[in-house]
Amino acid sequence: MTKKNILEKKFEELDILKEILSTYPSDYTNNIVKRIGEVSEEIISYLAISKRALKEFTLEEVAKYNGKDGMPAYVIINGSVYDTGDVAVWKGGVHFGILAGSDLTEVYNSCHSGKKEILGKLRLVGTLKQ
Repeated sequence: MTKKNILEKKFEELDILKEILSTYPSDYTNNIVKRIGEVSEEIISYLAISKRALKEFTLEEVAKYNGKDGMPAYVIINGSVYDTGDVAVWKGGVHFGILAGSDLTEVYNSCHSGKKEILGKLRLVGTLKQ
């Protein structure tokens, strides 16, 4: 599940919670419902900005982002390009002998399949051109 799908799911959950809260006395829920609405708007705004900000990369372009000589360390996983620069175990563009700047889909899925929280900690910077 992508970050976008997760956020959309959370948005749906907020709508359900808003409906449940609307059954309580209005003096108790008005502020909560108002804040849920504000959070929903923030999510919508984030989704719109995220969609516009993503760049499309070729394999050759991602290969330049190997974490060496001051370059960021990008990896491709399931067609998405992530920046691993903020992750200590990726210091210098290497993680347990695996090099940044390449498509790590198979390696990731064999080691971390089903662990979506790992990708959630990485900054999504783009997608792989098809």
